[in-house]
Amino acid sequence: MVAVALAAIPLLQAKAASPITEASTASGILLLTAGVMTVSVVIAVRTALDIMIWLSPFPFVDCLFQVVKAIITGVLVILAIWAPIAALVVNILLII
Repeated sequence: MVAVALAAIPLLQAKAASPITEASTASGILLLTAGVMTVSVVIAVRTALDIMIWLSPFPFVDCLFQVVKAIITGVLVILAIWAPIAALVVNILLII
């Protein structure tokens, strides 16, 4: 979360208005939004799966939930790194 906040610092600095600066700011805001949403969705998904793990009385089912949690977390993080726009769309779909 700190890294996402630090990424927003250049967006807060005043710059001369130009088409390149405005496009850069817009893409920065989009990337910042994708980062914040990815962090919040990963936390929500991991918490939901943790609750399912705590409630399950069967060890094999617990193991499956742990594996699913690790895979979903890895996929969301990799997607956020390599394709932030796609991650934003996937995160919106997961929230809905």
